[in-house]
Amino acid sequence: MRILRLTNSNDLTPAVAPEFRASAVVERVVSAATGEPVESMVRAIWPTPDLPDHVGRWIETYQPD
Repeated sequence: MRILRLTNSNDLTPAVAPEFRASAVVERVVSAATGEPVESMVRAIWPTPDLPDHVGRWIETYQPD
């Protein structure tokens, strides 16, 4: 399963080990619940007028489930 995770920079901080970041935790929990591998495409966002365009491109590029 592919997830497009729209988040803020707190989920990308180097101060937190990658395996403890929110996206990694979600991947493990959802994978355990569904029995299938989960992959997150993490994108930091900020609410700007062009955000919908960015999200549209990311959906086309990453084709999340």
